[in-house]
Amino acid sequence: MSRPALTFDEIIRSLDVYYDVEFTFIKSEDTAELIVDQPRGIQDFILNLCQRISATNEELAFQFTLNSIRALDAMDQHMVEAWAMTATDNYDRKGLTPAMKKHATIYRICTVQPITRSLTMWHSCH
Repeated sequence: MSRPALTFDEIIRSLDVYYDVEFTFIKSEDTAELIVDQPRGIQDFILNLCQRISATNEELAFQFTLNSIRALDAMDQHMVEAWAMTATDNYDRKGLTPAMKKHATIYRICTVQPITRSLTMWHSCH
C-alpha cells in the first residue's frame, strides 16, 4: 500500500529546515509548489536529496530542488542523484560558483534529445 502524498505544509516544514530559512531567506514555497503534485515516492526522493545537498550548501539544495522535476522528466533517478552529487562534490572541491556552473550545465542537458543527453550526461558526470 502506498503512502499518501505529502501536503504543501508538510513539504514547507521540511524545506524550511533544509534551507535554513531563518538565516538564508530562501522561499520554500517556490519549490514546495513544484513538489506537492508529485507522487509520494518522487516527493521523498527529491526531499531526501535536498536534505543531503543542504548539509553542504542551502543555495545548492534550493537550485537542485527548483530543477529536480525537469531533471526527473529527462533522466532516471540514478542519473539525477549523480547530477546532484556531482554538483555537491564540485562545491566541496571548488566552491559555490563552479558547483552552480556544473548544476547549470547539467540542467541544460535536460533539454537535449534523449540519445545525445545520455552521452552528454555521462561525460558531464566524469
